Amino acid sequence: MTLQLHNFVNGHFQPSNSGRFGTVYNPATGEVCAEVDLSSAAEANSAAETSAVSQKAWAKVTVDERLAVLKQFGRLLAQHLPQCVELMVQEHGKPNSQAEQELTQALQIIDSLEALIQTCNWSDQTDNNQPYTQPLGVCVGITTSVLPALSAFWLFPIALCCGNSFLLKPSERTPSIALKFAELLQQAGLPDGLFQVIQGDKEVVDALICHPQVMAVSFIGSTQIAKEVYRKASEAGKRVQALGSAKNHLLVADDADLQQVSDELMNAAFTMSGQNCMAASVVVTTSDATADALIERLIPRIEALKIGPGNAHPENDMGPVISEAQLLKVRGYIEQGEKDGAQLLLDGRQLNYETGYFVGGSLFDRVTPQMRIYREEILGPIVLVMREQNYEQALAVINAHPFANSSAIFTNTEQLAADFCQRVETGNVGLNVALAEPTINQSIGGWKQSLFGPLGVCGPDGQRFFTRQKAITKR
Repeated sequence: MTLQLHNFVNGHFQPSNSGRFGTVYNPATGEVCAEVDLSSAAEANSAAETSAVSQKAWAKVTVDERLAVLKQFGRLLAQHLPQCVELMVQEHGKPNSQAEQELTQALQIIDSLEALIQTCNWSDQTDNNQPYTQPLGVCVGITTSVLPALSAFWLFPIALCCGNSFLLKPSERTPSIALKFAELLQQAGLPDGLFQVIQGDKEVVDALICHPQVMAVSFIGSTQIAKEVYRKASEAGKRVQALGSAKNHLLVADDADLQQVSDELMNAAFTMSGQNCMAASVVVTTSDATADALIERLIPRIEALKIGPGNAHPENDMGPVISEAQLLKVRGYIEQGEKDGAQLLLDGRQLNYETGYFVGGSLFDRVTPQMRIYREEILGPIVLVMREQNYEQALAVINAHPFANSSAIFTNTEQLAADFCQRVETGNVGLNVALAEPTINQSIGGWKQSLFGPLGVCGPDGQRFFTRQKAITKR
């Protein structure tokens, strides 16, 4: 019998009565592993109303008590880590080690909450001219299948700790881990109705972002949908943060340590099969000689990637991509790149795997800004090499791209590194590190078409997004 995945509403697992279901596949085999409810707008509205009632009491609980519940949740999650890893590998396909790494990063967010929350004045004493912090109310998170655990953790722990209630709408492709979080939060002592999971598709999203009692909407996904969510939620008077697509560049200067570059790039480009909004997918060199030397190092390493089911061998570097549709999309981009004139040095389509949605690592050289493989986000194990003739040209290429999530420079010249940090137009910047992921005390969010709204997620931005200030003046 096929596993049925339901909503988690007001402290209970609750089947939807919509009569609609989505199919959840194991990407390593292509087999059905579950069916997930696709809830109705009425069910989403009902959950929002439950959240509003529960939040009023939660807002009166002290911040120390709220923090204690989140810390206990973190301890329970650590105890259930193997089970959570299994859920993520089954639905996403990433290797066990990468699922465990994602959950470990999520737990670090819990550890950072206390220091972050102490930056706020939670006192309600009416001291003259002393602003204090209050929660918003009902908050909604619409998260991605790319990082099913971490994208949720960027949102709900700080939202709950600040005194809000939280409605999570996970991806229909990876719905199970959200339900596990709900179960563990309940065991940690979180009152019913404060963290709810609503499974669904566009019908649920449209209902939640327009509900009158929802105060804030967070979205993580593609730029196309981020724009629409931002527009609709803003028109409905909500506070919005909508994270969109990425095309993350590495600028490799002529004095860079190419062994370090290749080490960093192999991890940043092929972890999670390139399905990561922080993945490095474009290398821009400052000379032909640097491009040639780097490619010479990369080819044997990409050819040697160990690819297979996420739970089959601990040493696997890559699992499958998440769905058949994504597999066809990646293969289509490789074909398109050839048609547009890029030089295909390694073709991931040549990987032969009897079952599942597997594709090998691909490497393109002599990519130009006009090519579709450069203009669009792929989310697959493909690296593009662009050849420029100096630093200024390389920097101009990066700054011209509309997706501005992350970038990095590899150089041994401090002045060049400092100039890059000052002038590059991306929200996250790495110096001799390819995965320019902010630390737990920093915020995450791109520029331009990679972020809609003034605030990113996590860190100080997350705290500001999920709270509001009240200034008291008295005589």
